[in-house]
Formats: sequence, C-alpha cells, structure tokens
Amino acid sequence: MDIAYGDIFAQRLDAKGTICWGEAGLLVFTAAEVRYQGGVVIIGDGSGGVIIVAAAGKDALSGDMVYTQRLDTSGNRLWGGGIRIDR
Repeated sequence: MDIAYGDIFAQRLDAKGTICWGEAGLLVFTAAEVRYQGGVVIIGDGSGGVIIVAAAGKDALSGDMVYTQRLDTSGNRLWGGGIRIDR
C-alpha cells in the first residue's frame, strides 16, 4: 500500500481461519473522488456483514471527507462505491 494514497481492503475469515475474499482482500471504497483512505471504524451490521466508516480525501492525507460502505457476508459492496456522509 502506498502511504500517500492508501486504500482500505477488507477480508473475511471463516471459522477455521480460511481467507474467504481472495489473498488481496476486497477494496472497500471505489468512488472516483476517493484517493486517500484512513482512520477506519468497522461495526457489525447484525446480519453477518459490516459497516465501514473512514476518513477519505481527494488528495494525499487530506482527510476532508467521510465515507461509509456496507459489505455483506459474500463481500458484495451494498452501497455502490461508498456513500459520502460528511455533507
């Protein structure tokens, strides 16, 4: 991961510790304006998936936006490329 332009990846492990979403994991935010991602908070959604909230920026380390994403147990991004929630 490039420090200036970091990405957040998620990974699911089964009960035996087997990696479920490929060796590299799943890129969480794919919105075009999101260049930097960091400061992550992850909570369970009550259905086996997760909701992820992170600081995001258009430039390296700017952190001028907040994005959220919901992943289901299969690794599907339920909220497109992510939803900007700081407006």
